[in-house]
Parts: sequence; C-alpha cells; structure tokens
Amino acid sequence: MLISRTWLQELLVDPSGAPLPPDDALADAITGLGLEVDGVTRVGQGLGSIVVGEVRSVAPHPKADKLRVVELHDGQQTLTVVCGAPNVPEPGGKVAFAPVGVTLPGGLTLEAREVRGVRSHGMICSEQELQIGPDHEGILVLPTAWSAGERLVDRVPGIEDTIFELSVTPNRPDALGHIGVARDLAVKLRRMLVVPPLSEPKAPAMPELVTLEAPERCGRYFGYALVDARVRPSPPWLRVRLHRLGLRPINNVVDITNLVLMEWGQPLHCFDRANLAQGRVVIRPARPGEPMTTLDDRALELCEDDLVIADAERPQALAGVMGGLHSGVQPGAKALLLEAAWFEPAGIRRTSKRHQIQTDSSHRFERGVDHGAGLARAAARALGLLEKLAGARCVGGHVAEGQRPPIPSIALRPDRTRMVLGMDVPDAEARSILAGLEVDVDTSEPARWICRPPTHRPDLVREVDLIEEIMRIHGLDELPAVACMPTGHTAVAPTGLREPGGALLRAEQDRLVDALAAQGLHEAVSFAFSEPDKLERVRPDRPGERVALANPMRGLGPVLRTH
Repeated sequence: MLISRTWLQELLVDPSGAPLPPDDALADAITGLGLEVDGVTRVGQGLGSIVVGEVRSVAPHPKADKLRVVELHDGQQTLTVVCGAPNVPEPGGKVAFAPVGVTLPGGLTLEAREVRGVRSHGMICSEQELQIGPDHEGILVLPTAWSAGERLVDRVPGIEDTIFELSVTPNRPDALGHIGVARDLAVKLRRMLVVPPLSEPKAPAMPELVTLEAPERCGRYFGYALVDARVRPSPPWLRVRLHRLGLRPINNVVDITNLVLMEWGQPLHCFDRANLAQGRVVIRPARPGEPMTTLDDRALELCEDDLVIADAERPQALAGVMGGLHSGVQPGAKALLLEAAWFEPAGIRRTSKRHQIQTDSSHRFERGVDHGAGLARAAARALGLLEKLAGARCVGGHVAEGQRPPIPSIALRPDRTRMVLGMDVPDAEARSILAGLEVDVDTSEPARWICRPPTHRPDLVREVDLIEEIMRIHGLDELPAVACMPTGHTAVAPTGLREPGGALLRAEQDRLVDALAAQGLHEAVSFAFSEPDKLERVRPDRPGERVALANPMRGLGPVLRTH
C-alpha cells in the first residue's frame, strides 16, 4: 500500500498549524502503529523551478513542418520556445514551462539553443518529462485561470512528495486507504482528522435501479443514477495524485473512483447506463457456464459460486473483482450508474482465486471493507466529485440491504487491561484512545466497559483486541523492559495428565491452560533456551526435539527446545 505524505498532511490538522514530523520520524510513528513501513521514496525533487507559462502566440516553424514556434510569457518576460507537441493551446492557454538552467528529473539540464535556425529558451513540458504522469504524446496543458509565473508545485499538490510503502497485514483492511492510516496517526500524534467534504445524495428513491437476489453474498449495495456527465481528462492534481500512488489516470469518472479507493479504501465502479439493458443492475449468482469478458478482454466461464452484477440480459461485472468489457465509462458517456457495495469476503476470495484475477478491488473486498458509515461516506464523496469534476447530476438512487456482519459488543475490564499490559494506562487515556479510533465506549459500569467497534474494524472482536489497540496507540515502546532469565525451575505436569509414553495429553493440556487462566494467570511463550536435563524431565519421550546451539549464550542454556 502506497501512502502519500502530502495527502496525510491534508487529512491531519494540527491546531498550531505545525506540519507533520520529518519523513523518518513519520515512518517510525507509522511503524509504531503496527503498519510496517517497507520503504520511503521522495519524488518530484527539483521541480520547484517549473512555472506556469502563458502562450502569447503560436506559429509554424519556418524550416520544420512538425515544429511550432511559441511566444510564451513566464510571469516576468516573453520568451521564444520551439515545441513539437501537437496540442499547444491557443493564445491565452497555460502550459508547464521549464526555463533555461533547470535540470529535469531525467537529468537533462536545459540550455538556450538553436532548433533548425530558431533559438529556443527553455522547454514546454509533458507529464512524462516531469515524471508526474504517463502522458508523453502531448504537453501538459494547465487551467487557463492559473497565472503565468506561478510555481507548479504551489498549484498541484503532490508534485513534490514522499511516498511511504506499507506492508498491511490482512487483519487491517481499514489501513488500505489514506483515511484509515490518518485515523490512527490522528490519535497517536494528537491531531485532528479532517475528512474531505461529502455530498449527501438528495435525489428521489429509485428502487427499480437495483435488484438484490443474493442477500447472503452482498450485504449492502448503493446504486445511484447520474445524468449530464462530461467524460474528459482529469485535472492535474488528480492525475498527479493517482500517478504517485502507482495508478494510471484514465478519465475523470474512472479517476474519481480510484481516488476514493485510495482515500477511503472502498472500491467503487461506474457503469455506462447506456450499455445496461433496461438501465438497471441485478446482483445475482452466475449461471453455470455463463460467459463473460472482463475489462482486460479476458474470456471467463462462470459458475454458480461466482457473484455477478448483471443487467436484464447478461453479466456486466464480476462482483468485487473486475468489470465487464462493456461496463467501462468511455468518452461520450452521459448517463452513469455509480456502485458502492459490501460483498462477503470469502466469496470474493474464491472467485478471485478461481479465475486467477487479483485487483485492487478484490484485495480489499477479500479482507472486508466497511459495511457501515464508511461505505456511505465513500459513495457520498464520489457523488460530490462527479458533480464537481464531471458535471454529473444524481437523479435517483437505491440502497439494497442484505446480510451484514453483526457488530459485536465487547466487555473491556480496565483491571484486565492493566494486568495484560503489566503497566498502568490511565482510564481516561484508554477511553480517549478508543474514542479516537471510533470505538463506542459505554463506561456506565466503571469496572466493565461495553465497547462496540466501528464497522471498518472487523478485526476487533475480543477484549484482548481492544487492549492491543490501547497499547498500540499508547506506545509499544512504553512497555516496561524486564529481563527474562531462566529461574532454574521447570514445571512438570501431573502424571495423570500424560500419555503412556509421557507426553501431555492435548485435551488435558487445554483444560489445564483454561483452569490456570480462570485463576487470573497469564499464558506466555516461555524462554526457548534451556539445559538438556531439564528438557529430559519435561519430554522424556522425545529426546530428539531439541537443537544444540553452536554458539550458546552464557547462562541461557546450550539447547533450543522445539515445543
């Protein structure tokens, strides 16, 4: 998972206006939260000299048919620049301009030079030349409202950025989006989490838009009908943001769904309603042998265990995995259907493995996305962006409800927290940590809090899970360091609990563990180094289950047990 520092900075506000900690300290903070940072990459360094240029005139090159001579104002002076791109805008248009003396990311240092008899002062740049996007077929054309001479880095967030590569464990699907990571950091760094503005749909109900025939496989499905969409390239800030996170910009509609994916961790899909028979969708199991062609032109033969999003005639998407060939939004599309859903994780995992298709969407659905408030917020965020960037109007919608996972009620005992951690975390701090993580805490019984975890944290199901959350935010480095040294004593189970050969019966071992835990004792992984005679007393039936150390540490025992 790639995380942008610039994006985190937008989400995390300090009351004093202070920026986030330096990159190394921020990486340490993220790792301390249990989200391992595998790499830190700084991008866009040296692009601070790229400015907005205003085209004053465009003329054919007198000696080259494919070149143009552009008179360009850089905010201070008018310069002549020779350009070979086919999309130089008309006078008044704005472009990305690299003046003489600038070194581009590829290592080229610009000099004034003759180009077929015309002296060129600088370069009008493409996305690829600036390494802020994949487009190299034309120059980067900027909004006309921008002023000549403005620095591009001041106009496009994320051009200069630091990208953190996280290794997210399967139990933390909420951390597969910037808001999930920012939520943890907000509590850890004592900052305020500022969620982007959401556009609550105000359109009338349209129940005919969505039919749910597999409620056990689809717990919730938001469907919204939009009209008057204008499909076109995304603005520079959106294209750069996606490119920095390893996603290819396509068009404003598709890019919006990908932005919300990286923001909320919620996969979305936009259908072209003109390609949907009867303009509606049906969530149903596939029919045995039913054919479908995916967006990447792969022919599939489906089975009843596959869940599909179909129209009135055929499958349009493999639910939670990939859209169909005709489901994508192409230039010219006007009417859209926005999908935001929660699919049962195990079913998505089976389908993904069966067809050997792994996508950003399936990766998240397999782990369990938010089926509550986060799902609704992601849909609202996408609706607002579609209206703002594509001019689309929502004219109706429907939310189909299926079988969603229950939200557990977990009893948390403050005394138990102190016992497990071996240290005192004040109750007020523990409550504050849980509240910051959006855990609903009822403390009407001071000795036994009733907690309800948020729907974006499917991993919180037991008391120890909440204790771990408290310790994770409080700081694992705050745990007291106590040396673990051998005592010279070895616990031996009573003879009646052993097999004839001497091994402890598994069932009796479990009963013994339960009985000791009921008395308030803790089960721990004991020290692995020991003396051969002590291991002989514990497991006389298996003398080979030990490893002699080539370089034993003094006082810790020369053998390593394997049980």
